[in-house]
Amino acid sequence: MIRRLYHFGDCIVDVAARELRQAGKRVPLSPTVFDCIAYLLEHRDRAVGRDELVSAVWGKASVTDSLVGKTLVKARRAVGDDGAQQAVILTVPRFGFHWIAPVRVEEVAADVVVTAPISALPVEVAAPSEPPVSEPVARGARGRRWMPFGIAVALACCAALGALLYAMHSRAPTQVVAAKDGLRLAVVPVEIEGRAEDGWLRLGLMDLIAQRLRAGGLGVVASDVVVRVVGDAPVEVAARSLRDAAGASALVAASARRHGSEWIVRAVLRDADGREREVEARANDAVTVGRAAADRLLRLLGRDAPDERAVVDLPLAEVSQRVDAALLVNDFDAARRAIASASADDQSTPELQLRLSEIDYRLGLSDAARERLEHLLPALPRETEPALRARALTGLGAIALKQNRAAPALPSLDEAIALLDRLNEPESLGHALTARGIAHAMRAEYAEAGRDFARARIAFELSGDAHAAARVDINEGAVATMRDRPADALPLYERAADRFERLDAPTDLINTLGNEVDARLALLQPAAALAASERMMPLMERIRNPLERRVFLVIRARALAAVGRIAEARALLADLLQSADAEREPTVLGEARAQQAALDLAAGQGATAAALSRQAIAALDGAEFAHARAEAWRVLVLSLLRRSEAAAAAEEGARFTQWAVAARRASVLALARLAQAELVAAQGGGAAVEGAFDEARRAAEQAGVPRDIATVAIANAQALIAAGELPRAAEAAGQLARWSDRDFDCALLQVHLYHALGQREAWNTSLVRARGLAGERRIANELQREPGTPAPIGRAEPVVSVH
Repeated sequence: MIRRLYHFGDCIVDVAARELRQAGKRVPLSPTVFDCIAYLLEHRDRAVGRDELVSAVWGKASVTDSLVGKTLVKARRAVGDDGAQQAVILTVPRFGFHWIAPVRVEEVAADVVVTAPISALPVEVAAPSEPPVSEPVARGARGRRWMPFGIAVALACCAALGALLYAMHSRAPTQVVAAKDGLRLAVVPVEIEGRAEDGWLRLGLMDLIAQRLRAGGLGVVASDVVVRVVGDAPVEVAARSLRDAAGASALVAASARRHGSEWIVRAVLRDADGREREVEARANDAVTVGRAAADRLLRLLGRDAPDERAVVDLPLAEVSQRVDAALLVNDFDAARRAIASASADDQSTPELQLRLSEIDYRLGLSDAARERLEHLLPALPRETEPALRARALTGLGAIALKQNRAAPALPSLDEAIALLDRLNEPESLGHALTARGIAHAMRAEYAEAGRDFARARIAFELSGDAHAAARVDINEGAVATMRDRPADALPLYERAADRFERLDAPTDLINTLGNEVDARLALLQPAAALAASERMMPLMERIRNPLERRVFLVIRARALAAVGRIAEARALLADLLQSADAEREPTVLGEARAQQAALDLAAGQGATAAALSRQAIAALDGAEFAHARAEAWRVLVLSLLRRSEAAAAAEEGARFTQWAVAARRASVLALARLAQAELVAAQGGGAAVEGAFDEARRAAEQAGVPRDIATVAIANAQALIAAGELPRAAEAAGQLARWSDRDFDCALLQVHLYHALGQREAWNTSLVRARGLAGERRIANELQREPGTPAPIGRAEPVVSVH
């Protein structure tokens, strides 16, 4: 894969790696400042309006001039500019900003490591290689397209949602017949000989032929997968890529040219063994000739052409195909222009209204998409338009899920599935079942979710959509995570990530990696979690919606904190807390606040930790957020205890326990029981302390998640060490030895125990290990003094650990 480096002065910007280097040294930047630099740099061919920049970088309109001004000051300072010189970023009065510094663009392989500018090469002003996007993408949904990383279903859940509305197009029914020979076709972009305005046919005819072959009962690789995998590669390279990435066993390569008043299409079917068979079709319009060529391929393969039950409206069919071609490459402006070119009657048809709703959805305009679908639904009777009605209902369900509203999604999805069960459209059925499975998972109805995902996998296998089947993997992994089975989830995520990487599906891949981060953190594999988050970062460039990018920055912050890169984690969280919109991104803010609260508590900042955790608890109120909410609630109880607010801590502990019991999740109950044990210990509860910690331990062991087992054991062992009950503390700490070589808190407990036991050799070994894992986390001076060494006169430092 190729990525672009932007050279100016002694600086290099690598957007894929999200790095700015000056004189070979990396310049630390907040995500917002970097996004500001990158957006202006990539749109340097023109001035960028203030509102456009705000929408692209912050994803919302309500950003103060003061915040924009401060961000621009930091951006200028980072690139060696200032407001007086404006030699790099020019302020355009009463409009916006313009990047004016000369730039040289260098293309390098994805695995090249950039360390310093190549100053010997000539510098010239380079125009962007791609046209700028005229309409910012980032507006949008109240929650987010992905929900929280803390519970994997949230991320996985909406990995499929982008495909749901894409599947709502009015396509021919897919009459699937099991292929005994295992034939799986891939149709590559069509070579076009015609006028400039015929360029849309390259993808439009490709998609039309693929749809028609699929409707004739063949397994055909999805067109969006073909576009991602093939690009502009020659046929020989495309064949290998599609065979490896998408399992294609045969290739269809077509060409189309004008001859007088008619179109001629030649389509070549290339088998896996290299044998070629060719068909030719002629017609006066592109849609008819594409359908005719596909029908001849079907007959060549011994299949019947799809049964036509209605006269094809050729003008509408052409506009629809133009829109689909534009959407395959996310050219939303071209898609809108194609719809606007249709007659007023055609623009009001369900086919184009469904496509308009998809455009709105993919631009983040969920409310507009929902209103359009709700307006359209009465015009789609169950009796006469079951397929279109089912797609509209699936779209409404997808939008409700995107807005974190599982209950309202279910009636729409139930009706859609009931309609599709009577039709032979497995691809559409698979999407609807996936959405309903997500809704059930969000409501902690895991058995129902599992049944829907199992049916969805079968439907996608019948339709030959391996990409969608891989999405089922991440949803099943998400349910496993929500059921406290991260070890079961991890191989599903790894398998899906491998498939999405081969398919060059960045949105699905980054989503899967986010789930992998969460699973690895639950398994106490912080280094591996960080590595998964590192794989996410180059993909961020390809996530156009700033709201979505912020979701993944929350994940990145947690991975950084888990390996002790606290300053970087705090910088990300501070930027998120400042830039996220409370109304549209409540759960993003909730998770960011929960993380910030934990860091503040570990740093001894109890007041801010209490305030932030209260806000997080209020925001994270869905079943899919249960564990993140439980962690925040425990932080709140501990914060209040450390501020000597015992009554308030006890009240919160009681509320926490009541909610955790109702949540019916063992890992959540373990944290609530632990908070109760810590409350009893703070009150000097004697024998009651042991019983309280035993309840927490049993709940954690029932869940079986290493993260929660360790959290309970560490707190219990620290309480026992403080009480001088060292044999029992050793017993509690012993179960953590298996994780002490990779998890800092487990390693630190070993240091604490051996120091208390006076075992110098074991203490020294464990201290070396803990220092290697600490990063920026502090080890108390008391624990770094050799056992038996008198402490200096003064106040002893507390040993603070919030696992």
